[in-house]
Amino acid sequence: MQHRSRNLVTALLAASVLALAGFTGTALAHGPGHPGPGFPGTSAKPLPSGWAWPSDDIHTAKPPVAVPSKKPDPSKKPEPAGSPKQPGTLCVPVVTPTGTAAPTGVAAGADDKIVGFMHAAMPDTQFAWMKLSPGLQKRFDADLKKVACTVDLLRAALDKQITSRVAHLQVLDTQVGKSGLGASDQAVVTGEINSLIADLKALKVKVDAETTLADLQADLVTLGGKTATYNTVGTWVRLIVGAENVIATGPKLVTLENKVAADIAAAPDSPEKIDAQTFLADMKTSADAAQALAAPLPATLLAITPAQLANGSAKTTLDSVRKTLATAQWDVSLARWAAFWAERELKEGAPKATSTPVVTPAPTMTPAPTATPTV
Repeated sequence: MQHRSRNLVTALLAASVLALAGFTGTALAHGPGHPGPGFPGTSAKPLPSGWAWPSDDIHTAKPPVAVPSKKPDPSKKPEPAGSPKQPGTLCVPVVTPTGTAAPTGVAAGADDKIVGFMHAAMPDTQFAWMKLSPGLQKRFDADLKKVACTVDLLRAALDKQITSRVAHLQVLDTQVGKSGLGASDQAVVTGEINSLIADLKALKVKVDAETTLADLQADLVTLGGKTATYNTVGTWVRLIVGAENVIATGPKLVTLENKVAADIAAAPDSPEKIDAQTFLADMKTSADAAQALAAPLPATLLAITPAQLANGSAKTTLDSVRKTLATAQWDVSLARWAAFWAERELKEGAPKATSTPVVTPAPTMTPAPTATPTV
């Protein structure tokens, strides 16, 4: 029995060695740097077609075969070295920013100029355009070129932009009317807004009457040239309204302070009452700071002239006021939060009401009537 087991183990080991040798021969026969089918004396077969070891042997690797380039066409003239490819013109004629018409077929990059004008006429789309991938940006600009090349499409695009701007300015006018701005100062602001609205409406009448592409492109340039003015005036009006809103919160915060102070005075002594008094002090500090910052802003903004709004020289003042107003608005928020936390502390420190158990009286027993004997 032991001899049989020993012979079986020996046979299994021998079979394993033979199988390993056969596989090794096949693998080495087709490995890098070996022509195959295997070493002399082995019976290894080549691998199936389409399957092979990658050749990473530096001695047998061959350089890539150079593909001959196409022969130059003698009928085509070579382009001068260093000269960029000129883009084709967009429309004929193309109006330049100075208002002069470029000759037909020589306005290199004219389509890029028109696209720039279209972007200037639609500043609200700039942020969305910047988020697009380069491929989608090119498609967007290509659509703008198509619009700028057709009389009907360009007129419709201009009408839409002008109508949108007029609606935006009218919203600002409504906000000015609802603010606490004085009558004389309000007349100054609304006068500037109405002046821009009148210019836009006049431009729309002109656009609707145009019959040539060149005239519409000139109107597009006009609209794009005033974009900075529209944006500056919009910022100017929003800052004035924002400053007036902060100033208007002053009396409301004083009323809230008085309410919180009365609630604190009526509350019993407790650690929470002391915390509420701290929050009330913080509220007063923040409210006073907001009013101190916002009070001079309307006068500073109203001192800006229409010419400064148009030529961009008001930018420094507008930037400074924007930062100051943001701080004042933050102080208003801090004041309201402090009032909220003061009231919360008072609620936490209020004594908890104890429930008194209700005692139900025992029912009184009524004696049963006695029967009267019958005679």
